[in-house]
Amino acid sequence: MSLSRLASQQVARNVAGSIHASSATAAPDKDDRFDLLTKYIPTETLTLYVAAMAALPAITDTFPNIKALQLYIAGAVLTPVILLLAGYGKQRAAGSTAAFRPHPWPLFASLVAYLVWALSVPGLLDGKNAQILAGFGAVLVSTLLSMLEPAFGPRKPAA
Repeated sequence: MSLSRLASQQVARNVAGSIHASSATAAPDKDDRFDLLTKYIPTETLTLYVAAMAALPAITDTFPNIKALQLYIAGAVLTPVILLLAGYGKQRAAGSTAAFRPHPWPLFASLVAYLVWALSVPGLLDGKNAQILAGFGAVLVSTLLSMLEPAFGPRKPAA
């Protein structure tokens, strides 16, 4: 799921009665079994990270001090920043005058999902065993984050 969609859901909870709230909280037509796995995966920052890792040889030719770890950390910093900016922008676009108060759970969950999923991209970890472990860890952590949402996530709006 993208950070933009998480931001839309946040705005839907914060802005009562807006057009965005009704469209963002509408129940899906079918049971989306992949939502459990993909809910907090920050596709925007992971896409940037994958592209940067693919271009790492060219990047290090131009900027020798930039390594894979710095790209990983940059993505970790960008993940909550992009989510906050998207949420703020969507709330303003909805015409809300309410104070912007994002719930910490989506920020935390998307950051943890980025940290784990980015490890499964080749280039940061050495050895096949570490990459296999990172891949399975990403699936496990994503599932656990979705399962922990009812306890730590924002409450659903009252109907």
